Amino acid sequence: MTISLVVPVYNAECTLGVLLHSILAQTRGFDQLIFVDNGSTDRSVTLLESFAAAHPELDVMVLREDRRNPGVARNRAIDHVRGEVVGFTDADCQLDPRWAEMAVAAFQSDLQLGILGGVETPVRRDPLIARYSAFVTATSRRPPAIVRSKSEWFDGNLVSTLNMAVRRQVLERLQGFVRWRAGEDMDFWMRALDLDISVRVHEPRLIVHHEPRVRLASYLARQWDYALAVPILLAHHFRGSMHVTTSRRLLVRCPMVTSLVELNPHTALVPLLVLFGWKSLAVYALFLAVKPIRFLIDSRRAAEPVTLADAIRMTAVFELFRWVVGAASLVGSVRHRVLCVR
Repeated sequence: MTISLVVPVYNAECTLGVLLHSILAQTRGFDQLIFVDNGSTDRSVTLLESFAAAHPELDVMVLREDRRNPGVARNRAIDHVRGEVVGFTDADCQLDPRWAEMAVAAFQSDLQLGILGGVETPVRRDPLIARYSAFVTATSRRPPAIVRSKSEWFDGNLVSTLNMAVRRQVLERLQGFVRWRAGEDMDFWMRALDLDISVRVHEPRLIVHHEPRVRLASYLARQWDYALAVPILLAHHFRGSMHVTTSRRLLVRCPMVTSLVELNPHTALVPLLVLFGWKSLAVYALFLAVKPIRFLIDSRRAAEPVTLADAIRMTAVFELFRWVVGAASLVGSVRHRVLCVR
């Protein structure tokens, strides 16, 4: 069974070297490598062309796609793939040495498998944002599972294109990715479920080491894009249902409007302000005081210990993240005529 690897690239000269080294270190080499430059203004293309010239034994293709969109870039590559299995990752990732071997083995052992998602291990970095991203990833790991319903997305059962392998026939049936700024990978596997295609997630042997964003502004900007994608997914895949998420997930059928409501102190603050005025801020202040302690407890459970000072800083990052997500959800709700409160 042959395997191709597709990587969209945008201004990645600082991280490409690590990815290319991990490709060369594979225990089972890729039969085809396709890199799609998505309008880079740095030396990314030069590095890729140098890599291709230095390794003539590899089947390397460097394509260009000036329309800056990850889904469009991947679709440009899909037109050229020849492998029976197509792997996807990002230019800021590092593949585990057995990535290609494990991907091929999974599809060979399960002839019904259509889409396979692995696990992400953040590369440790000193900046706070990177440590926060590593903490979130470590505390949200889940066991491997076969996805049987699109609503499992709300429980964290999802596939990301930074670590995904797909049978080529599935790519052809789904006709590639939609042209969204974010969330195109989730739309991809949700459309697969509509066609009764088998989707397996959290495969522990399919590992990608991902370098988190280290600047607060870039991290929050990316979270804004992700949050904007949620109302789009609701409008496309969950029309006529209401999802209320707490510590336990509830699914309520609703004939009028698609909605996602996450019950937490942030969504409760506005109605509390309306009902009780500024006194309700005391409840919010209590939540802020308790949150660092939760960070400490969760970090020790996940074997990612943090100091109290880091827990306080992470609380500040978390609060910024929650308000950014809330604002983006409101904007997306208006745009796509859904109710999304997060």
